[in-house]
Amino acid sequence: MDFREFRIAPLTFLLGQGLVPAGWNMDHEIFQLLSQYAYQPLMVYSLVFALLFASSFGLPIPEEVTILSVGFLAYAGNHPDRFPPPTGMDGEPINVHTAAWLCFLAVFISDLMVFILGKKFGGKLLRRAWFKKIMPGRVLPRARMFARKYGSLAAGIFRFTPALRFPGHFSCGMFGVPVWKFFAVDGLAALLSVPTQVYLIYFYGDSILAVIEKFKVSLLVLGTIGLVGWLTWRKVQGTSRFNSGYLRNKRQISCLDGKSGFPVPSDQV
Repeated sequence: MDFREFRIAPLTFLLGQGLVPAGWNMDHEIFQLLSQYAYQPLMVYSLVFALLFASSFGLPIPEEVTILSVGFLAYAGNHPDRFPPPTGMDGEPINVHTAAWLCFLAVFISDLMVFILGKKFGGKLLRRAWFKKIMPGRVLPRARMFARKYGSLAAGIFRFTPALRFPGHFSCGMFGVPVWKFFAVDGLAALLSVPTQVYLIYFYGDSILAVIEKFKVSLLVLGTIGLVGWLTWRKVQGTSRFNSGYLRNKRQISCLDGKSGFPVPSDQV
């Protein structure tokens, strides 16, 4: 299967209606875009580090998207016959090992910073209105229940639950998980999951592209449904964030900050 032979049926309709210029080829454009970034490693490494760092602090871009993307770019750079560099560009392709370990370091360092932020400034931050916008009232009690039930292992659980990563790591810091335990558990979880995703795309890119080609319509429909569902959920979350949903959980909380309504450890009140 040649990626450049990839075709999407709606393009024919758009060409017929004059909505797409004659001679425009979506495949060629995508191909050129991938080729360009696959041979600009320093720019890609910098962007990946920044995106992963921001995702750990609540940026609504799943880190898996960034990690899988850099894995695919490394795959493209390793197949110049299918993804040749743009004319006049002689840069080295993305190195898969550098990309994999850069992703791991970005994820692990940012997780640790979120943990320290919760440990040192958790109570003070929860009183800030701007912080409440990125820390929904119903999320922190859930994260605390996980921490109570699983102890330091909760750090590893949060690493595999995208919706709870930021509040979960923040809660681990607030609620007394020892630094060395968080370091060990989260570090091991990141080591097992992050580089693996990069290497998976790099070594099995051909098979993955074949699956995408075969099931592209189904994947597009499922992706659209998932996006609409996620946006709807975010809308519902936004409208009820500061309503009574959090207060219904107050019986599960042993210590409440009277100003913010968030649970705060006694040493941070």
